[in-house]
Amino acid sequence: MPIREPSEDPKSVKELERGLEATSGVRLQPAAETRALGDEERSSILPLGRPHPVYSATLADAAEGRALSAAELVSWRYFVTEEERVSQAAEVYRDPSDTHTFAGLNEGSFVEGTLAALEELENRDDVAAGDFEWRVLRIPALYVFAVWLKDKAGEEDLIVPLEPTHDALDADRVYGAKEFVEALIEPAKESLEMDRELEQA
Repeated sequence: MPIREPSEDPKSVKELERGLEATSGVRLQPAAETRALGDEERSSILPLGRPHPVYSATLADAAEGRALSAAELVSWRYFVTEEERVSQAAEVYRDPSDTHTFAGLNEGSFVEGTLAALEELENRDDVAAGDFEWRVLRIPALYVFAVWLKDKAGEEDLIVPLEPTHDALDADRVYGAKEFVEALIEPAKESLEMDRELEQA
């Protein structure tokens, strides 16, 4: 089965539209629909695709072995396509009250890395035979940004940390959920202890 594309959040899309027009004067449109437009029309439209949720886990979550189970939805991310290639990502934050705020556009290694990791995962036999939905995981305190395939039929999640990442992980390697979570427990505990020492100093 192909990797599931997450269902976009209508509130996030509405805020994305507002934010893009307010900050750059462009409208968003699905990438496939821009191909039939003329050059002048395209200049005011930003083609977007593959919306995906971004989850975040805290240092305490990681230290307790709950880097996945305690991760919370914090934003939605959208790929920006220009000249048939993904060049940037747009992001809309979501707070616990379900308020959405346009965060802006970004580019760089995490945009390209996300696509490369997805392509690798899509070619795996275990992924093709399973039922997975994709998302992104951030653990800011440990400098972890990863593509996360959520197993919708069980507990065999797959995670690919992107470069650069924490020394406890190998960038671009496919981890099972248990191995990924366990690899971060001790580094997270050490970071928490350092934080406590700094507070007491």
